[in-house]
Amino acid sequence: MFFNFFRTPMSVKKYQIGKVLTILGVKFEFTGRAQIQARIAPEKTKKALELINQLAREILQKDVQLKTLQSARGLLRYCTGLVRAAAAHAWVKNLDTWVSGFPAIAKDAVERRKLLITCKRLFGELQNLKPRVWDMWEEPPRVWWLYSDAALGSGGMHIGGLIIDDKGGAKGFTIEIANLPRWLTPNIALLEMIAADEARRFMNDELERRGGAAGVGAWHFIDNMSDAYALIKGVTKDLGVQAVLNVACARGEHFWVGWISTHRNLADPLTRLQKISELRKTLTFGKWEDWEFTYTGRRIRQDKQTYEVFVSQSD
Repeated sequence: MFFNFFRTPMSVKKYQIGKVLTILGVKFEFTGRAQIQARIAPEKTKKALELINQLAREILQKDVQLKTLQSARGLLRYCTGLVRAAAAHAWVKNLDTWVSGFPAIAKDAVERRKLLITCKRLFGELQNLKPRVWDMWEEPPRVWWLYSDAALGSGGMHIGGLIIDDKGGAKGFTIEIANLPRWLTPNIALLEMIAADEARRFMNDELERRGGAAGVGAWHFIDNMSDAYALIKGVTKDLGVQAVLNVACARGEHFWVGWISTHRNLADPLTRLQKISELRKTLTFGKWEDWEFTYTGRRIRQDKQTYEVFVSQSD
């Protein structure tokens, strides 16, 4: 997506027309019309097709494995999302239902037949993916910046998030978590993922208030390396984190994920009580809403949470 930000002829002249660059498994070809075509590397497509076949065999054998589901979903989401294959991407979302409902859903014969149909459609769609084309001179997307962070220590559990919109306005939130249900074990990876999910929900609410996410792309920065990779791949080994991850990934496809160091994470102050008290001197704080969200059918409700939103004076 970074090619959208090139705005001068130098970015075109820098590369030979017709030259193909492979970056992170994506082949970028510079055409003679100041355009860039992005294609999924053949080895990625081959691996995705193999996973679809493996999943279909497991369905027929009535032995669907969660690892196969998660691996197929992650790679298919990557392939279809990058080239904006809307039809194929819609079928990939069916795998989200299976991952969140596993293992109970695997015992349902009707659901297995539906999943087999999904595999057949994805197999056909994947073999006919068209390259994604960028015009070097088209208007770039409106870029928002999203930061999320969490802290776990003697001071308790805190999460926070910060939005910076395309005009420089800032909004953020801070939450002090009193407790978590028994099925979620408090650890920093889990809290970081909850922070990421809440930050995405917070940004989507703000986009909705301003007319929707059309034409907007968001860089989501997180300072936990394992959670950053999980958000990119859509899968993690920790079952508690995976439950939250499933919800976070369903927040939309307008998020690009990046790792950032703790010292550069703008959401870090929103997880530390001393820094929050300093922020109150220059920012306006107020209530946003009660904190309530659902993971895999279990509802977490904290009626006595400190859940506040601040707005910068420039907003």
